[in-house]
Amino acid sequence: MAGKLPNEGDTPLPKPTKLTVENLEKHESKHEVMAMRQFACGKCQKNWWREVPAKKPVSICKRCYQKYDALPREKEFGIGVHKCACGHSFTGWTSYGTKSPCYKCGAEVLPEIQPNKNTIKKKTHRRHKCEACNGVGDCPNKKPLVHVSEPHISTGSTISSVVSGDDDDPHASDRRRAAYGEFDEEDDDTIVDQFEDLSIGEVDYHSD
Repeated sequence: MAGKLPNEGDTPLPKPTKLTVENLEKHESKHEVMAMRQFACGKCQKNWWREVPAKKPVSICKRCYQKYDALPREKEFGIGVHKCACGHSFTGWTSYGTKSPCYKCGAEVLPEIQPNKNTIKKKTHRRHKCEACNGVGDCPNKKPLVHVSEPHISTGSTISSVVSGDDDDPHASDRRRAAYGEFDEEDDDTIVDQFEDLSIGEVDYHSD
């Protein structure tokens, strides 16, 4: 008697998932790694933090609608917490890699930049001092923008192009474009909303 073929007479195996843009997007959204990144618009003189997909950290300035790449980690700036080995900690305006002396022991301490923190609530009589200014004159770390983001240049390498090859189609699906960074001016928060933007903050140095 001939042997049974694999799974013959048993419960049939589930059908493989069809390769479609929608299915690929669902898969990507479930496995997307998010990261909190900083953006700075030189034209509008404002910066903000946004939780974005780690592999494509792009955000839009809500004032001029320019798309920007996130600042490199080594160019992040703002308010930082300095935790000294002596146990003392202090807060001040700073930028990545800029040391400030501990007010208790004098040791040079690197900061931890705090996303979405725009003000220093507890102020002391001590004068601001860091490597950038050495306590003299106006510290560059207190300027509205220490660094600016580079305008985003779309490469067109989205999921939709893998399936349909329509990267050059100006009428490509808004849903696909929004999900992977091809934003529309009237809906600049689409990519953040899709991945549940948990924390958004802006520092705006100009009043409307």
